[in-house]
Amino acid sequence: MDNTTFNDRLEGIGLSKIAYMVWIVLVYVAAIAIQVYENATVHDIVLLTLFSAIHFFLYYLSVSLQLSKKQSWFYIMLQISLLFLSSFFLHTRIPILLVGILPMLIAQSITIFNSWKKVLIAFIAIYAVYCNAIWLNYGSSELPIFILVFFFNLTLVVFYSVMYNRQVNARIRMAYYLKDLERVHKRVEELTLANERQRMARDLHDTLAQGLAGIIMQLEAVDSHLHNGNTERAHEIIQHSMSQARETLRKSRTVIDDLRSVPVEKNSFNKQVLEQLEV
Repeated sequence: MDNTTFNDRLEGIGLSKIAYMVWIVLVYVAAIAIQVYENATVHDIVLLTLFSAIHFFLYYLSVSLQLSKKQSWFYIMLQISLLFLSSFFLHTRIPILLVGILPMLIAQSITIFNSWKKVLIAFIAIYAVYCNAIWLNYGSSELPIFILVFFFNLTLVVFYSVMYNRQVNARIRMAYYLKDLERVHKRVEELTLANERQRMARDLHDTLAQGLAGIIMQLEAVDSHLHNGNTERAHEIIQHSMSQARETLRKSRTVIDDLRSVPVEKNSFNKQVLEQLEV
């Protein structure tokens, strides 16, 4: 995978950067609303803001930096640990950060690792952390309900993530094919230009060679007739030679004018492809 492809995959890390950031803000707003509804203290709201800000900052770094595979695993585990800790510090009836953000980490892992085995490992780790956090904070009786909510959110997020990644991959393939076509187009253009110049050079050579050879033969005939005193025949041959010389000059100028002209339209390849697609 080249650098362009890798950068495109980082830019489409499970969900688009803007969409994911908007989702984090929505989760944060929902968490604040729940905290206010449950009469949470200022201390709880500050902790919620701190956890959300750290998560947001880590996500931003993961998109901005070209993480290696080991760094990607570290990033996922760090985010899981952060959200797991938040469930103990933020005591509410609904663990909004766990429910809202953990499914997004699974969606990110699909693009980060690009391997179903590694995605499955990340899913098992995230799901285990989620179930343990719910069980430790809310008891086993609440666990089935939160599991259903988790899988409902996960289905929506993964569906959107897969569709978005397909668009990213399609854009990557299209960019690669356009680049490859442009390279082939330039090569064909160079070969066409070279072949055309060779053809014109042959035409110019044949025109001059044949014309001059004919004129030389006619001048030799004129010399012979003048030597024999046949001036009338010599005059006729001279007239014919002049006509042939003019025709040779005309053909030579035509070939030279063709060499000076530009055989290929000077439009960018991308513009030509876009024009064809719009038709």
